[in-house]
Amino acid sequence: MSDCAIIDGIPSGAAVSRGFVRQIDQAMTELEVVNSIVETDIYNFTLPGGTLGANGALRLRITGDYLNNAFAAPTMTVAYRFGASISYQDASIAIGSNVNRRAVFMEFFMGNRDDQAAQTGGGYLGMSDAGGTTRGLGNWVNLATTATIGTTAVQFDATAIDTAVDQTLRVTVRHDTANANISFRRQMAFLDVAFRP
Repeated sequence: MSDCAIIDGIPSGAAVSRGFVRQIDQAMTELEVVNSIVETDIYNFTLPGGTLGANGALRLRITGDYLNNAFAAPTMTVAYRFGASISYQDASIAIGSNVNRRAVFMEFFMGNRDDQAAQTGGGYLGMSDAGGTTRGLGNWVNLATTATIGTTAVQFDATAIDTAVDQTLRVTVRHDTANANISFRRQMAFLDVAFRP
């Protein structure tokens, strides 16, 4: 890399051929969705117009935990929304009751496809079994025989959102049962942008 300008710590200019990744937002405050069946944002960010260009991409990672101690088998719906579109939405399988929380991890990718108004994406959703760790959450288990919950792969619907203007990125959860012992807590969220000049 030579003859590059450095803008906000990011190399720019014609000599850069591999692009860059940088964090553009983070949410470090715990946010709890409990005793409610209302769809609730667990992450919300307004992406400034032009951030992605024609071929930029976003990576969003969310860590959290889930509790069902209601002696019921509720589900939790997760949705990824960008602009006016829902790129992905699905309800979990029934989640068994337990006094312990389960670790949750979500990772989503979305990118422009050589056009500022043509996107696709995907990701991963995972929830551990409850308890069993020495410290923290997320017990090591045999995935073939244990009731862990999640999906190994998520594929978004194609969207045509104009990223040349500001657009809102939201991830939401919705419980199907309102109970004081059914809770999702977002612990942290990190949003990165990748751009190839």
